[in-house]
Amino acid sequence: MTTNSSEAESDGVVRNLSKPELVTLALGELGADHHPVDTEDVAVKARELAPTAFAWRLYPQHINLELVRVALVDASRVKSGSLVQGRGRGGWMLTDQGVAWLQVNRDRLLIALGRSSGPGGVKIKQPETQHRERERIRLTRSDAWRKWSSGSVASVAEASNVFRIDQYTSEHNRLAKVRTLRQLFTGDSDLDRFLLEMAALIQTGE
Repeated sequence: MTTNSSEAESDGVVRNLSKPELVTLALGELGADHHPVDTEDVAVKARELAPTAFAWRLYPQHINLELVRVALVDASRVKSGSLVQGRGRGGWMLTDQGVAWLQVNRDRLLIALGRSSGPGGVKIKQPETQHRERERIRLTRSDAWRKWSSGSVASVAEASNVFRIDQYTSEHNRLAKVRTLRQLFTGDSDLDRFLLEMAALIQTGE
């Protein structure tokens, strides 16, 4: 039997759910597998999911942003599984571990909150689209693909062009671009291996 969120909460903590889990879920619902999300947006979504979990003690109608920030930092720690990454003004994103963890645990978390576990949040696989086909053509015509297909080694610059990143791309946006493109070709063994190797080349070449 499911319970509603107000019944499931006690002393500001949702029963059987930790605050790091709540903010990780909030990030997933906000699409933070693809782009960074501001702390305030995480706070609003977390309040929507669990109305009193991050509330002030004396003024429960207000969100305690510091509690949300601390929960995000905790969720980024190894002891919590390194589920998120980010700091301050740059926003927060799910790590690869966080994406994988939510794919397994999202339904459980939503049910614990008395909410439907219907479509939303982190997507595992996207359907074939015109955008995917345009990207396939672009990738298979790239210098990096030509070298990779022939067994040669692409340069860091050529690998960066695969993901449309340059020296001015922030760390968060770099991660988002790599992850988005890789997810676009999930299930395509050749392109998946190619993109994995290009991502590794960028990382080791920095």
